[in-house]
Amino acid sequence: IEQTPVAHAFVQALDSFLGAQSSRTKRSEHLSCAAEDLGDWVRQAGFDDVNVATVSKQISFPSALDYVRFQLTATPMAALLKDHDGPGRERKIAAIAHDTATRLDPAILANGRLTFPQQSFVVTASLH
Repeated sequence: IEQTPVAHAFVQALDSFLGAQSSRTKRSEHLSCAAEDLGDWVRQAGFDDVNVATVSKQISFPSALDYVRFQLTATPMAALLKDHDGPGRERKIAAIAHDTATRLDPAILANGRLTFPQQSFVVTASLH
């Protein structure tokens, strides 16, 4: 997760506002393994002709607030705020978004937008 600055800043803000275990779900999205390890796991699962490609894409949101709102309303992390009412939930989201933004390089927030690179592994394989 340290290689994805926005996600790293977000989990730090989550832990700060919602407690040390609140970022567990987001952290689990970011495997800390090498592409070769992932390929080995797929082979061990019985697949052949395994290819692991590293793909990097630019991710963009209208703002840090929009990113945090998305994370806390449209992903499994929405459960973190299930006990907050509408206005209370929005205040918490805004506070977490502000904290997240303060942890980021200003270039990521150029022109008010939140734009950052993110790498993923794409695996193709077959069963024979």
